Parts: sequence; structure tokens; C-alpha cells
Amino acid sequence: MHRASGGRFDPTVQPLWALWAESAPRGGRPDARAIEDALSKTGCGKVELDAAAIALRPGMALTLNGIGQGYVADRIAALLETEGLTDILIDTGELRALGGKPEGGDWPVRLKTGKRVALRQRALATSSPLGTTFDQAGKDGHILDPTTGMPAPATWQSVTISAPSAAMADALATAACLMSDAAAILAMIRTFEGAHLEAGT
Repeated sequence: MHRASGGRFDPTVQPLWALWAESAPRGGRPDARAIEDALSKTGCGKVELDAAAIALRPGMALTLNGIGQGYVADRIAALLETEGLTDILIDTGELRALGGKPEGGDWPVRLKTGKRVALRQRALATSSPLGTTFDQAGKDGHILDPTTGMPAPATWQSVTISAPSAAMADALATAACLMSDAAAILAMIRTFEGAHLEAGT
């Protein structure tokens, strides 16, 4: 996901997230020097992965906010499926459909834009740069650009993506909020079979 998004999906932004979260209650934004320091503790290339361990450099931390709700929806779906349950719509903030409606047909989902999406054996995730904000004015959103250390620009109000798994849809929607136009989003999701851009406003 990190590679496909050109580095925009980056779970190592937790030091940046903590910096913004600490600055907001004091009524301000982090200064350039603090942002630069936090950026020095980020970067997927600094994470060491092998079969035995995940190692981070001092001061680094990971956040699963960009994929967590989707992953939980997938895990719940897997647990219910092993119990023999079918035709269920799971809502953890992101949606995961097992089968369709018990009485027949797909699960009808209505987006805030008014568009309707039919779900069957698929997942749907929506990310909104200003869905959660650090500041009371609601201008500094929670999706942070790992290249600048700043909140996502106000290009998108929300982006909705469907995919075979909720974790995939969640991660793609998060990364999409940091992209400048729909063409960039479409280029990213083309690398993931079965992913579709449902709405971007």
C-alpha cells in the first residue's frame, strides 16, 4: 500500500500525529522545527521487517488508524463465516458484506453524496480529511501528509472506495485523501484487483 500510494499511506506518521494532538489543546499548531523533528522519526524505509520481529528506530512509532477499522471488519467477517453465518453486513465504521441481504438482493448502502452502492461479498470505506480534526476550528484534519508533516490539503471532503476486503478499502481511501486529483487515485487503485473508486467529493 505504501509503494502503490507513492508513500502517502505511511503508518510511521504516529510521531507526527502525537505532535499535532499535543499542540491543539494549547491552541496552536506545531512549529516548523517540531514538525521537522517528528518527520525525522518517520518513514517506512526505516522499519525493519523479518519473520521474527518488526524493529523501529528510537522515537519511531506506528499507527494503525488508516487501516484498523477495516481490518477489524474483515476479522469479524472471518469469525462469523467460520461459524457458518452468511448474509451479514458488518459496520465498524467501514462496511464489510458477507453475502447479500437475507431476504435477497445486495446490501444497499447510501453515501453522504446521495449515491447508492450495492454490496455483496465486498467492502466499502470512506475517509474524510476533516472527519476528525485536531483543532476546535475544524481546519487541521487528522490525515497527515508524510512528506510535509501537515494535514491533508482540503482537496477532498471525502473519498469512498470499495474493495474485496475492508482493510484494503480503508487504506486506499486514507491514501486517496492525500492525492491531488481523481486520476492519481485511479492510478493507485488499479494496482489492487477488485478495488473501485465509488465517490470523491
